[in-house]
Order: sequence, then C-alpha cells, then structure tokens
Amino acid sequence: MANEEYEQIKFRNELIRLHAAEPFVPFEIILSSGDRVAVTEAMALVLSDDVLE
Repeated sequence: MANEEYEQIKFRNELIRLHAAEPFVPFEIILSSGDRVAVTEAMALVLSDDVLE
C-alpha cells in the first residue's frame, strides 16, 4: 500500500511539473488501460486530490 501511495505522489508531482513548464509543452497521460489522454493546453488540466485518490 505504501508503494501505491508513493507512486500517486510521484505522478502528481510530475503532473505539476509538466503543467507549470514555461513555455508549456503538450504531453500525454497513458492510463493503466492503455488509453491516452492528450494535454495540449495548460488550461486543459485540473488537479484535485479528490480526483486523484
């Protein structure tokens, strides 16, 4: 369980880093299902503890 929590923290920190990049560089999030979500604009990403838990 502790490893899963650590992975969530690493994922969140990486999202914050990518979101804050100046200039913003588009990126993809690859879900465990294999689906991909493209983040093409900084304003297209919302971070919330409620969603990531």
